Amino acid sequence: MFTSPVGKPLHLDSFRNRVWNPATIEADVAPLQIHDLRHTCASFAIAAGADVLVLQRMLGHASAVMTLDRYGHLMPGQAESVAERLSIAAMRA
Repeated sequence: MFTSPVGKPLHLDSFRNRVWNPATIEADVAPLQIHDLRHTCASFAIAAGADVLVLQRMLGHASAVMTLDRYGHLMPGQAESVAERLSIAAMRA
């Protein structure tokens, strides 16, 4: 997806040493890792109400269980939310 300044494949170690690490130090967010961006994206998706199966596919996880094991702690109150929606649906029925 991303290439080097000369258009060749980007090598992670080179990118990390030449670009990423100096940028995180300059931004005073070191030791932020590149993989932390993936976790942040998943966290924002959960906060936005992403479906677990959508999130699973987005992250390339083998199963929704894997996604829930890793990110389930970021979904507090989901049971209450589901119970509330079921209650509303039952009242309308």
